[in-house]
Amino acid sequence: MDLEGGAHTLANGDTTAVFILSDVEQTRAIWDFRFQLIYRVTLRNNQLVLEVEVVNTDEKEFEFTLLLHTYLKTDDIQLCSISNLKGCSYIDKVDGNKEKTETAELVYIKKATDRVYKKTGEKHSCKLNGSTVNIIKKNFPDTGNYLPIT
Repeated sequence: MDLEGGAHTLANGDTTAVFILSDVEQTRAIWDFRFQLIYRVTLRNNQLVLEVEVVNTDEKEFEFTLLLHTYLKTDDIQLCSISNLKGCSYIDKVDGNKEKTETAELVYIKKATDRVYKKTGEKHSCKLNGSTVNIIKKNFPDTGNYLPIT
């Protein structure tokens, strides 16, 4: 993985770094596709922006998925809520991979959770510790909800 030009400060005050991962002989030995993955990390005054771009440099199509995990610290997980999942179907990995539909307006995590919500909206708000964290995603149809507590 290369760090393109190192981290640098933009004219607007943001600090950004760009990481590039391209296929090599070893990757093609286990996944025979040519690609370039570009990962941009931007720090703003009150925002963290993560951008992932996957470029198919091959002549054949391929499918892929990314697992972008966001870990948030909270004083009380049972007070944490996540919005914009109502009506979405999800796979409940804790309950034998059963497919279910979310019925709650706000999803609260009260126990061990491992869900993959399908065809979700582009924006979710996570309320915790009296603050709101907005998660905005584009071209990522799924949203995961994972908490490995018992």
